[in-house]
Amino acid sequence: MFETDRVCLVRHFETEKNVLGIHGDSALDGLTPRGEEQLCTAARRLASHQPFQGVVFTPTPQARSSALALAGKLGIPLEDPLRLEPCRLGLASGLSQQELYEKDPHSADSLDLFRNRVIDATKLAVSGAETAEEVETRLLDWWKQEGMHRCPGQIVVGSNSTLVMLSNLLDEKLPLSGQYYNYAIPNGGLRIWKRGQTGWTTSPGLSDSRWPETDTAVHKTRRGRIHLTRFLPGWSPSGKCVLILPGTREGSRSGCLGFNTELARQLGLLGFLSVTVDPLGCGDSTPIRRTAESDAWSIIAVLQMLAGQESMASASVVGDCTTAAALSYLRARSDRIRAVIALVGVPWESQGFRTASGRESEAPCTFCMEHASGYERAERRPSVKLKHDSRSMGFVLLPHVRCQEELGSSEGAPTRYIGDSPSPGVLAQSVAESIVDLEGAF
Repeated sequence: MFETDRVCLVRHFETEKNVLGIHGDSALDGLTPRGEEQLCTAARRLASHQPFQGVVFTPTPQARSSALALAGKLGIPLEDPLRLEPCRLGLASGLSQQELYEKDPHSADSLDLFRNRVIDATKLAVSGAETAEEVETRLLDWWKQEGMHRCPGQIVVGSNSTLVMLSNLLDEKLPLSGQYYNYAIPNGGLRIWKRGQTGWTTSPGLSDSRWPETDTAVHKTRRGRIHLTRFLPGWSPSGKCVLILPGTREGSRSGCLGFNTELARQLGLLGFLSVTVDPLGCGDSTPIRRTAESDAWSIIAVLQMLAGQESMASASVVGDCTTAAALSYLRARSDRIRAVIALVGVPWESQGFRTASGRESEAPCTFCMEHASGYERAERRPSVKLKHDSRSMGFVLLPHVRCQEELGSSEGAPTRYIGDSPSPGVLAQSVAESIVDLEGAF
């Protein structure tokens, strides 16, 4: 029995076009290896819901190839394409953002501001692109003539711009309203909408899907103030929370050269509520002596705050190996920490950064120094052991040969290896996959 009062929106899976960062029209529609993984993930998620009637798609090569693959995975019909065309981007169509900057900096700046939710559709000014009024007129005409009849009961696979159009339409925010903003929709992201007496709704609501926006906060505790930054999730929320701690040799929650900030932002795009934390004794937080015990205490305090404000009763934690080892010990004694991910290797090496002298950094991995960096006082306390618990701890290995040799057989802990110079997006995807692997075990 199919429910015709719901619709599932899915962004097409990663293709060669996405890897090249091309805007608008492109014939590149082959799924990348990551696109194939996104296909399998979406199929698993949809299989847990009551079946949909079939799969329809908006008329782009990327949406068609993804819809065909998804219908095959789910064993449901692939229907004829919808007639909802993507937004016409004028000069930007077929260009990467860098190419657009070279041709028309004003158009590139305007598109950048819209994609980052600084301006709404009425202020978007790209040379040759259709106006907000034109988009609204054809969107309403299409919905009346086709969309409202063909979309309910179906999985709709679309491009980023068509899903932004549909999301705002279902949320009753039209292009001329001044409230029509972009949503960060990752490849393979999905949302299910249900029709009620007052209109269409989705859960969780879109109010917090404001990536890349951030909120900063100060949490007052009996031991001092803890400073943190929340990176709001994108359009396809996972319902999961990730706390990112600075390494024991890093000065603040932003990490080395902003490494933790970029990781948190990319995890937010994937749907995680990501929070960078200055534990007590670090960064902007109260400058007491930082120990393994104070880190663990800070995390529990932040989780208690999030439980009240975000209804997030638990979270995963990401840190360097020294930090993660201490928190892994805590994980075995607290159900608030779902998983612990250790980033092995120093960030500036993984990013190809060089030291001030111009030479590649040769600092050893902190796993090799877990009894010697930052937690000297804590490790002498018998109640705190800096050893990892492989039942709740996973490793993401950055390209650092010594670390890979050291952790080649880490007592069965899930380990993911990353190639040379990974982008923050690739690293975030690996961290997200590790979290899913570990949380699935509980």
